[in-house]
Amino acid sequence: MMVSASFLSTYTPGTFYTFVLFSVSAMVRPIFIYFNWCGFVYETTKPDAVIKLIEGIVMHQHEEDLVGEEECYRMLQEIMRQPELFKSLCGSCLKGPTDPALDSLSEEKKAKLAHLEKLEQKGFDVTNLKKKLLGQKLDLTSGSEEQKVV
Repeated sequence: MMVSASFLSTYTPGTFYTFVLFSVSAMVRPIFIYFNWCGFVYETTKPDAVIKLIEGIVMHQHEEDLVGEEECYRMLQEIMRQPELFKSLCGSCLKGPTDPALDSLSEEKKAKLAHLEKLEQKGFDVTNLKKKLLGQKLDLTSGSEEQKVV
């Protein structure tokens, strides 16, 4: 009868599989964390405010201003912990009828906007009519919309 003399023979099956589970999870966990982080970063529509805050942290580090660095870091931490705040700073990626900017429109204006979108799909240039309907200033170079202050 052959008896194993390796270090694996001293483990029970439960201990062995627990060891395998922890060793595999230590390799797999960073992969999932990295790709979740990439999706979070790449899908942000207007990250300028958050980028400026991170630049502020780096500037305070170079100036050796520990109080300013800590304050900026805590602001960034609060933004990242609250998805609603992050979305209000960076904007929504929803377009078309689900755009949050259209939530305050009346039903009549929503119907007019839907009609204008149908005309736009057929090839008509209706950007001026949309601008007039929404009361917004459209930036045609970048495709973004800015709310006009009334």
